[in-house]
Amino acid sequence: MRRETREVSVNGNVSRISSPACVARCSNRRFVVWILFLSIAGPPVTMVFARASSPTACTVTSRQAGAEPRLLEIGRPIERELRRGESHAYQIPLAADQYLEAVVEQRSINVVVTAFDPAGKKLMEIDNAKTMHGSEVLALIAEDAGPYRVEVRPAMKLAVLGRYTLNIIALRSPTADERSLEAARRLSEESRSLRQKGKYNEAVPLEERALAIREKVLGADHSVVAKSLHALAVLYDDQADYAKAEPLNVRALAIREKALGPDHPDVARSLFNLAWIYLMGQDFAKAEECYQRAVATQEKALGADHPDVATMLNDFAILYERKGDYDQAIAGSAGGGSSGASSIRLFRIDSRRNQGR
Repeated sequence: MRRETREVSVNGNVSRISSPACVARCSNRRFVVWILFLSIAGPPVTMVFARASSPTACTVTSRQAGAEPRLLEIGRPIERELRRGESHAYQIPLAADQYLEAVVEQRSINVVVTAFDPAGKKLMEIDNAKTMHGSEVLALIAEDAGPYRVEVRPAMKLAVLGRYTLNIIALRSPTADERSLEAARRLSEESRSLRQKGKYNEAVPLEERALAIREKVLGADHSVVAKSLHALAVLYDDQADYAKAEPLNVRALAIREKALGPDHPDVARSLFNLAWIYLMGQDFAKAEECYQRAVATQEKALGADHPDVATMLNDFAILYERKGDYDQAIAGSAGGGSSGASSIRLFRIDSRRNQGR
């Protein structure tokens, strides 16, 4: 994960505070809050701002103790309740080169679906719907014969009780298009793995190949194509190559608005990344517009207390800090979007998450 750090002096005194890299995405959201409260109640400090490459909820889950994986069978859907901290495990035997497609219908809970091969290697992790309703689609072609495992867990650490239905809808030989899309998925997974190791130059051509395959099979305006565009833009963003990242983000945003609707969380993600690019280019007017739209979209889709909203509010404060407008970064203005009320709301979001740890 790329992080940009920057010192900000509040009232002239110097004291350095930073967070460990392993908790950066969660701790980043607290920095704006500490500025708000320390500037009012404590000695002046210098803070370190850090920006994650994308808003993501930090989740901690555990499997149900002693629970054996349940067998999945085509034509026999499973409906279950899912509680905070639980992880439901399933197993399905697959032959080599067999195509599996499963759908998880979410009912008042947002879930993450993870698939593992017979050796226990994680193949994919899916959270595309990102809301409390909608569906997650898992599709893969078995490389080796054996028992494959599927796990379902809450996407959010503080998730309330909800229900889901897991249904196997296809178990057969793959079509030519399905083989192509599986190849693209594997390229994207390999690219993502290289990015996590900081090997950006090696990751880019793999994602470019995945993008080309998806465009050929699905068409240029499919939401999965936008996913590849987004991933490729993030790779260029990691290298601070904003000239290449911007048009990819612009295209991904246009596809997502058309294919998913203007209020989808992925639309907010594209706006969020564009805002950062404009911020880095010191185009503060465009950055502010994108942050305002991103926060409004994410709040509408996920709710005002969602951690992804908190991450966006943190970045919004960085924008005002870069402009030298500390009044808006700390106390806020009525029309700025990152107002004092927003900072206090950020504190409340974080407090609720801390209480649940």
